[in-house]
Amino acid sequence: MSKIAYLNTVELVEEHDYMILGGIDIIAITVEGEIVGHVEFRDDGDNEIFIEMIEIAPSYQNQGYSSLLLKQIVNNHPDTVAFNGESTYEAVSYWKANGAKFEPSSISDYQEDVKPKLFEGTLFPFVVSLHEEHAPYWENAN
Repeated sequence: MSKIAYLNTVELVEEHDYMILGGIDIIAITVEGEIVGHVEFRDDGDNEIFIEMIEIAPSYQNQGYSSLLLKQIVNNHPDTVAFNGESTYEAVSYWKANGAKFEPSSISDYQEDVKPKLFEGTLFPFVVSLHEEHAPYWENAN
């Protein structure tokens, strides 16, 4: 089994020269000392975390590392009730597989069999509820 470790924002800035925008936290995952992926996020308040970006090196994709990063956010922020974000076309299937619900008016335009070029620049708002009692914001709208 490979040795996995996590680096936080301070470690990434001080030890790895990462540039971080204000208000953004980052957790990186390392395998055998090599950074193989990271997640950038911010606390939205109300115990919701907005995922700015999650990125895994191509040779480490589809091996569960992004899920480990999301679990690490919850470990660091145990009161988290949901992840919010905006998915690119290419990542919709990933987020669906991770339990995301998409804002209905935006996802109605999504078509899996359409070439991604047609959706270039389109973002699809989503929520991954971590607790049954949490509902996406569009379900609470009057």
